[in-house]
Amino acid sequence: MVKHVKVPGYDVTGLAGAGGHEGLWKAEDAAGRMVVLRVIQPSCAAERSRLRRRWEALRRLPEGGVARAVASVDMPHGDVALASEYVDGPTVGTLRTARDGLTAPECLSLAARLLRTLAGLHAAGIVHGDIAPSNVLLAPTCGSQHRPHPTLPDGDRSAPVDGAHPVLVDVCALPERERGTPGFRAPEVSGGAPPGAPADVYGAAAVAVHAAAEGERSQVLDVLADLLVEDPAQRPVAQDAADRLRSYDTPIQPAEPRILAAATLRNHAARTATALAPTHRRRVARHRRRRWRPVLTIAAAIVLLTAVVMAELHTGPGPLPRTGPRPAMVREQDLIARVVELTALRDEALQARDHDLLATLTVPGSDAAAADAALLAALHEADVEIDGLTSTASGIEILDVGPDGARAQMMLAQTTHERHGPDGTLSIIEPVEGRCTAVEMGLVEHDWRVATVQACAR
Repeated sequence: MVKHVKVPGYDVTGLAGAGGHEGLWKAEDAAGRMVVLRVIQPSCAAERSRLRRRWEALRRLPEGGVARAVASVDMPHGDVALASEYVDGPTVGTLRTARDGLTAPECLSLAARLLRTLAGLHAAGIVHGDIAPSNVLLAPTCGSQHRPHPTLPDGDRSAPVDGAHPVLVDVCALPERERGTPGFRAPEVSGGAPPGAPADVYGAAAVAVHAAAEGERSQVLDVLADLLVEDPAQRPVAQDAADRLRSYDTPIQPAEPRILAAATLRNHAARTATALAPTHRRRVARHRRRRWRPVLTIAAAIVLLTAVVMAELHTGPGPLPRTGPRPAMVREQDLIARVVELTALRDEALQARDHDLLATLTVPGSDAAAADAALLAALHEADVEIDGLTSTASGIEILDVGPDGARAQMMLAQTTHERHGPDGTLSIIEPVEGRCTAVEMGLVEHDWRVATVQACAR
């Protein structure tokens, strides 16, 4: 396993997600305890001092609704690595996807518990700054003696239990460096103001409304309307809002593990990142070694073919593949979800160099299947490993659904990632901005798979 960062006292096992624009890393300490590491770059001495005071305040908080602060480690070049407790549970966003939304009583219970946690944070002088579905995990509750095993945004693992309670994660960053998650940040933050306690209250209500099933949302919105008003001065403080919702204590029910696993993949690919506030810190250029030519060739191929994993289809010449019966009814949202799921699975298969998994994503005998097989063979032949690849399909539009297939188009982008050669050489592959990509899909054993991928017709 390639270790992307080295933090004294911790064995980093891989990338675990993204908090703001910094990486979140899975790691174990010397005792084998799982933690989440976030490496932060303070822009000046004053920011470093504020970060340290915030971290100490987090460490003094009672256990419960916040992933506990474990340790702070000074790093080379002035960076700071912050270790938080690992929380075992899916994000609110993942559970919502898996269950097609929660009931109104569950959502109001979620809001009440979040507000109680926020009241404790605010009393300690701490503002979270980014209350969003990806930053709220649902830890198992198995009785009064159970203590959650805190995780991180989109660790997204679950156990079949009677209920779950929310745990806030990604609390360690300075709120003035972030501008929240689009769709959940308060109006004043969108207008340029730094996040404050009223913005946290707004975010808690927005998450609860977002979590609701379509037919339940209006009821949740009616109860929480005053938490979502535009003027922050008119919103109740967290403690008052929590007191008002004290009677809402419905257990939040989990999803079946297989469905939850598929929802996790879809949410990873579709997740909207936290916006970062401007900073005046000067960036230092990274030295990049590019001696391994086959890596660059493979990188270009992956950029060209990544759409292979995500899709439904686009208008293009030629008949659609006839590979199976048409389902009785195909919902457009299900096709879009399948595109996102295939995108994430293909990234996983390429990084694991897993031929069997990759083969399940394409129509047998199709152009996409041949291209992916050739790409994987090239990776094995060159003994090259890919690490840190994340492809994202956005703006997915279903153009046509026929009896034998479907067409869609989307914007396809890729993150910066690494290629590791057999002799230890490393290439950093630059990110690929969104490109319009057209995909055709067919049914194989009642599952949508990719058949062809091409650039959108101009």
